[in-house]
Amino acid sequence: YSNGTVTNFLILSAEERGIGGASLYFTVLAAFLVFFRPTAGKLSDKLGLTCILIPAYLFTSTGLIMIAHAPNIYILLFAAAIKALTGAEIYISEIDYGLLELMNARFDAPNMPPFRAFEADHLLKDGDVLDFGNIRLECILTPGHTPGAMSFFFDDRDDATGETVRVGIHGGLGVRLMSDEMLALFDFPKSLRKRFIEDMTKMADWEIDVCAPSHSNVIDFAGMVEDLEDPMDYSMFVNRQIWRDLITRCRDEALALEA
Repeated sequence: YSNGTVTNFLILSAEERGIGGASLYFTVLAAFLVFFRPTAGKLSDKLGLTCILIPAYLFTSTGLIMIAHAPNIYILLFAAAIKALTGAEIYISEIDYGLLELMNARFDAPNMPPFRAFEADHLLKDGDVLDFGNIRLECILTPGHTPGAMSFFFDDRDDATGETVRVGIHGGLGVRLMSDEMLALFDFPKSLRKRFIEDMTKMADWEIDVCAPSHSNVIDFAGMVEDLEDPMDYSMFVNRQIWRDLITRCRDEALALEA
């Protein structure tokens, strides 16, 4: 479905944003498909399916985001290359997917692309579990940033040590969107912020070994690795305090909005 959506609406979306030469997207896409599809099969036989699927899922998500927000033809062509390397499917919270049509009506503007110019392949619900090779991704509804904001958790095993670590990704830490003004703008109830505070109070005590931020500005990982001697040493990321500090900080910011 995601491929059909891109194929049908890419040119119109590019014209709306003033991006010329968007048809080159399909040329780049075809070229990478011809090269990569046979190579992917051989790599899968040699390295295993997991080594192909996990990077593919990551590149898929990146490619779709780049298509949606591309400011120029260069980003669009790069997105074509990433999409060709993967075969993209769209996962989205069922609650937020239903809200997108309402957002289209509320924020209809000539130069703004539609909020929901795509069909979702998978609608996520609270408690869903997604299997990606040896990774089981648990989906937890964490309203606040949006009514359908989802957070994700999985266990990962270190093959070198045999230890298993718990990884957590909170998907809705945009506290500024929970101010009275922003809630009123989107016609969201103030109870959404209260639910966020309650959930964060509980989640601060969860034993999360590795905190994977949903945005790069949430945690200064770049600063953490700046003086790292061994680029493969990931031990600094295995730190439960990072999760606790992040969740507590965002909860306190939301509490300040209640005052």
